[in-house]
Amino acid sequence: MENQSWLNSYLDNKYLTFLFSLDEKLNKTNDIKEIFNFIINNISNYFSNSELLKIHITYDNINFGEEIANIDKTKMISMPIIVDNENRGVMVLSYQGLDNGEIEFSKAEKDFIKLLISRLSDYLSTIAKIETMSYKEYTPIYNAKVSDKYSKDLVNWLSAFNLTVDQIDGLLHTCLNFRKGETVCKQNAFSSYFILLAEGYCKSFVEDSKGHTLSFMVNKAFEFIALSSLYGKSFYFTTVTLTPCKIYLIEKNDFFILMEQNKDFHREVTKWLCENYNIVFEKLAIRGLKQTIGRVAHTLLYLSQTVFESDVIPNLITRKDIAEFSGMSNENCVRILSSFKRDNIIKYTKNGIQIKDFNLLKTMIIAG
Repeated sequence: MENQSWLNSYLDNKYLTFLFSLDEKLNKTNDIKEIFNFIINNISNYFSNSELLKIHITYDNINFGEEIANIDKTKMISMPIIVDNENRGVMVLSYQGLDNGEIEFSKAEKDFIKLLISRLSDYLSTIAKIETMSYKEYTPIYNAKVSDKYSKDLVNWLSAFNLTVDQIDGLLHTCLNFRKGETVCKQNAFSSYFILLAEGYCKSFVEDSKGHTLSFMVNKAFEFIALSSLYGKSFYFTTVTLTPCKIYLIEKNDFFILMEQNKDFHREVTKWLCENYNIVFEKLAIRGLKQTIGRVAHTLLYLSQTVFESDVIPNLITRKDIAEFSGMSNENCVRILSSFKRDNIIKYTKNGIQIKDFNLLKTMIIAG
């Protein structure tokens, strides 16, 4: 009952209203000072004792809002602002001006601030990456041929969408390099762009407010990521790198203009999106209609045949990943994989999981 009460508070419309308005602000400006002032000037309206709420933000040694006097830490909320794993500032909230000092923040208010800080950190991390790792890295060869600036395979892949050399060059403004385990896009974060994965592997999943995740796709080189958010204001899922990756950020406005100018490109992109996301509907059917053995069998076939195009699923895919893709606990997944090993369907090697009997896996999927 307590969990249900928390959920109702967590999803309170007043909190969602502020987060939606913040997302709109993030979509319109890159001015960090303007963002912080917007938060300070508006957030108090969403707390139960707004007239007593004091807010102070410190970011890169710049202060915003009212200074808060030294008080009992149990009577305040203090949340660090983390940007690219570095503590860049802090947001402090406190109820002040009371004689009895009895008012404390509710759990719903604390959870609301955690979600706000998480969204703010994602935004600041993205801005920092664009500023420090943008296309300016490649300016020494800016006047070179497109085929010299980008890999031949990437140019050929984009050319198949009926893009000209100039159009390819116009799309690929910003290049970023990500380490293994970094977040490429975050569910519900603002999205003025989507992503072209040029090198490496990523994992995409949806998540709920309690941190539960549901993986649905492994992305490999020469794929668009989050193209589904083209007409939305935020990302619909989270994508994390499985290996070091090289990506290009593609601005939505540039993409809209290009689709308007090049009808053949528009048609090919629509075709790619329909074909590529067919796996999502297939997984939905497998998840809802098949038993656990069939779901694991489908995951192994998907990873080996569709993603890696090999009989070996490399070690970058863990048993936990297989469990998440199959929609079950780690324990159940490990038990099923062990039975597959005993029956000589798979084999553990130093390079990963080797599929020994594809036909039997397909039979298990059909049998359910």
